[in-house]
Amino acid sequence: MAGKRDYYEILGISKSASDKEIKNAFRSLARKHHPDKNHGTDEYFKRIQSAYEILSDTSMRSKYNMRRRVEHINIVELSDPDYELMYTYYCKLRE
Repeated sequence: MAGKRDYYEILGISKSASDKEIKNAFRSLARKHHPDKNHGTDEYFKRIQSAYEILSDTSMRSKYNMRRRVEHINIVELSDPDYELMYTYYCKLRE
């Protein structure tokens, strides 16, 4: 599992997953990949824990989702008027 992956992909859940689905996915993967059991790897287990830590907290999940949306906009290619539009869009998303 090289490189940074999406937390939803790590837990194998949809972006609209409920708190219960997040918890169930984490518990299942934690049991399966725990370093002390089944010879899981430390690195993968830490990624699972990170994903759960972010997605199980409502405010952190909201910030993570916002960052994911903003990262899809390539600011380098935008002209100044486009940047203003993007900033306005970003502000509306925050409301």
